[in-house]
Amino acid sequence: MTAFSHSPLAQIPLIGFAAFSGTGKTTLLLKILPLLKASGLRVGVIKHAHHQFDIDHEGKDSYRLRKEGGVTQLLIASRQRWALMTETEEQHNEPNLQQVLAHLNQKELDLILVEGFKHESFPKIELHRPSLHKPLLFPEDKTIIAIACDAPLTITVALPLLDINQPDEIANFIKNKILSSKQPLSVLTHFNAAGEAQMVDVGEKASTQRTAIAEGFITMQTSTLELIMTNGHKKGDVLGIARIAGIMASKKTSDLIPLCHPLMLSNVTVDLEALPEKRAIYCQATVKTQGQTGVEMEALMAVQIALLTVYDMCKAVDRGMTIEHVQLIKKAGGKSGLWERNR
Repeated sequence: MTAFSHSPLAQIPLIGFAAFSGTGKTTLLLKILPLLKASGLRVGVIKHAHHQFDIDHEGKDSYRLRKEGGVTQLLIASRQRWALMTETEEQHNEPNLQQVLAHLNQKELDLILVEGFKHESFPKIELHRPSLHKPLLFPEDKTIIAIACDAPLTITVALPLLDINQPDEIANFIKNKILSSKQPLSVLTHFNAAGEAQMVDVGEKASTQRTAIAEGFITMQTSTLELIMTNGHKKGDVLGIARIAGIMASKKTSDLIPLCHPLMLSNVTVDLEALPEKRAIYCQATVKTQGQTGVEMEALMAVQIALLTVYDMCKAVDRGMTIEHVQLIKKAGGKSGLWERNR
């Protein structure tokens, strides 16, 4: 028997609290929930348990029906509440977040908060206490949108930093940054209600001027960088060829990313700069179009391929080169308007 059916993606804002055990996720939630409720928000909560649990009590009729009668699904209802209890076989895998979401009536909620499921891909606030000597989940977890901590971090992060001991600050962040967004962060538009991949229909969108800027680095040995800077490489002008490769790649994005739309790009610029102090080449790509969908992927593609071209041309002398920190830094146009990375 399957315990949970396949569920659609969340259709309302969904945000998690991700942390190692003992950081205080439940304690913080208990402080935040009344603040959100006082704002008129209807909040649902999903909590992951790593152990067996039972919401029923021995001696109750419902408990006997399950334990003595062997009922695998029992729904108990009263005027105040109802609960569905489903028994699963031990060999079944734990349900994932999307399967659990199927059992919430999202039409009666404005927001879903999730405690746990930190290894799944959905927006999360990371809770971090340096005194516990646990590593940050960020930046390995790319879905983290803010970090709440109780002491200064030892690294610089391009994310909002919140005070874990100020629940009102975290509640305001959720209200202002999540609920004020025109489109819930939890909605992945490249999936339909059945969870199947789809190409987004942009036919009804307004045609606007769209711009995206992306950046990235490739680090290398000092001697390799010197070859590039002095045009001493036997293959020729490394940066010039990488620049052309990046421009060409941006125009081929829809051929490589399955659900991207083919676009008529009005301008693509790819700039590469040597940074001797960092033993790196910095690449920035700007892509523009007048259309119904954005050009973020085209800008990111331009940066990736330009840097890969640098690697390809120099790999004979330096196979240890590393491409890193490829990211979108700005986008403009469309319904969501301007977005810029906090730097």
